[in-house]
Amino acid sequence: MMYTVASVFLLFSVGFPQLKTFPKRCRYLGSLLFVAYEFCLSLSIGNANNAQQAIEVGMVNYLWPTFTLIAAIILLCWTATRSRR
Repeated sequence: MMYTVASVFLLFSVGFPQLKTFPKRCRYLGSLLFVAYEFCLSLSIGNANNAQQAIEVGMVNYLWPTFTLIAAIILLCWTATRSRR
């Protein structure tokens, strides 16, 4: 629901994107990666042994962008503060 509402806001503020301006390779690769992501998520939830594991998979799916940002910030701070030789 959140993605649908955000898409409607984007359509009204920016307009519909011209998909033909994107390279075909980018469109195909993006579509393939999206399908693979959804397939892996459904497969991992389906292979959960109990409800707790299914909830854990859902939480990791929901929070992975946050984890990625935290790791990037930690890496940025580490590279900025390490001693230069």
